[in-house]
Amino acid sequence: MDVLDVKCGSKASFVWRSLVWGKKITQKGYCWRIGQGEKVRVLEDLFLPRSVTFQVYDKLVMPDQMRVVDLKNSDGTWNINFIRGMFNSVDADLILSIPSGDWEMEDTILWHYSHNGEYSVKSGYRVAAALREELHHSNVVDSERWWTEMWRLKVPPKVKHFVWKVCHSWLPTYAVLSQHKVAFSPLCRCCSSGKNEDVGHMLWGCSPGVRVWKRCELWSDIKKGLVTRNENGQSIFATVTPRSGAVTPLAAELEAILDGISAGIQRGLMRFTVESDCLQAINLIEKVHEGCRDVNGLIFEIRKLLQSHNAFARHDLQFPCNDV
Repeated sequence: MDVLDVKCGSKASFVWRSLVWGKKITQKGYCWRIGQGEKVRVLEDLFLPRSVTFQVYDKLVMPDQMRVVDLKNSDGTWNINFIRGMFNSVDADLILSIPSGDWEMEDTILWHYSHNGEYSVKSGYRVAAALREELHHSNVVDSERWWTEMWRLKVPPKVKHFVWKVCHSWLPTYAVLSQHKVAFSPLCRCCSSGKNEDVGHMLWGCSPGVRVWKRCELWSDIKKGLVTRNENGQSIFATVTPRSGAVTPLAAELEAILDGISAGIQRGLMRFTVESDCLQAINLIEKVHEGCRDVNGLIFEIRKLLQSHNAFARHDLQFPCNDV
């Protein structure tokens, strides 16, 4: 039985009752670090890098016991087409932002509210204090405060009015129109997803709407690049590869370092050094007893490759390798 699923009996001791009460705090802050993905259930378990809930929003039609490993290709990378087709765009981006590869690393439960993923009394106390604060403040007060700050924003009035309409479901979506008997069906007619056309689906989940957002060029896909030089500084080869999904700057730096090590191994280089201008990434790699909650999988794989091959990773503040 999972320790997080245990309950308190009628004749439980004071110590056991205290532990069960403390479980409520733990459940508010734990999440899974994805390794091979064999232990983590897609719909039930907490594994997405999303504050507070850590879960998939849409309860999709899929097997109840479907595991995260089922979302991967045979080489451990994410099955992008399958994920994009199964999940809404927000959840899909969050899944694809999780580092994944052909790693021999088990899934591990981590504490979200600490840098290294380990629970501490201090971080647990902060979560408990935040929960107590929530009980003393009503949702009405928080809502009024939020709207006050929103109306103060220095943006065009039409933007504020649009936000107000979105939050109060005043947009004429099919879901709203069907409630008022104006439309026969709440289903979206712009895509074949079979989902209700509510505000969230219309703005972010509908495939034609997603294409419109992409054409706005408000953001672009992340690209990872590396340059290989010989001992004289002459370029041997360079590559640039796109990266699907959002990713933190630290994770992007570590992924680039991992790509550099893998490229050196594939090229059969007997001895090489991977340079990066990200001091935080290099420090995490070099300090064996330290880690970072969100990128432990990348650090684990980088350390393993560095130990098994004659390779080194070091910090270079000048970083002339950006120029080819």
